[in-house]
Amino acid sequence: RVEGFLTEELRERGRGRTGFDLVGLGSSAGRRAPLARLTADVGREGPRVGRYTVMLSDFEGFALPILDGLEVAVHGGSERLVCIVDEIGKMELLSPAFVTRVRGLLRARPAPLLFTVALHGQGLIDEAKETQGFELIMLDESTRNVAPDQVCERLLSGSGGGLCGNLSRPSGGGGGGGGGAGRGRAIPKKAEPA
Repeated sequence: RVEGFLTEELRERGRGRTGFDLVGLGSSAGRRAPLARLTADVGREGPRVGRYTVMLSDFEGFALPILDGLEVAVHGGSERLVCIVDEIGKMELLSPAFVTRVRGLLRARPAPLLFTVALHGQGLIDEAKETQGFELIMLDESTRNVAPDQVCERLLSGSGGGLCGNLSRPSGGGGGGGGGAGRGRAIPKKAEPA
């Protein structure tokens, strides 16, 4: 079973990217919430990352209950669980509560974890990429088609670790979450025998 959320770009013909939505997985499937919109479109104050205004209260109202529910889901059932958080990026780091919960997941590793992580950034972005027991997978145009099989194999191995990764994009492309340079996936390494 999969629990967590993905970040989806919103695009309009003739305008290009206009924002980002969170899309629920597992028990939150079918639910969506805005993460950010073009500042020119929303006409309201709020934290900004590049051209976007981050809808912080919408983000927290959607993402935090999902993160809180991950540990409950792990301890409350006999099904195997994989946790996915897309993404750890500049927009998401505007929420101290999100940062605290993700740090808790990185420490506790209640189930196999898959994170997308901004290519550039500080704080939790660097921490996630440097967490012991996690494997960083760099994705680009030449590796992105084979990576899903590798990611699934590692997550389903039941190693209890995590994957963390960066997706580099061709020049001119931005990463989701306003990171600008790209995103990646992180996956825990399988424990090596002592």
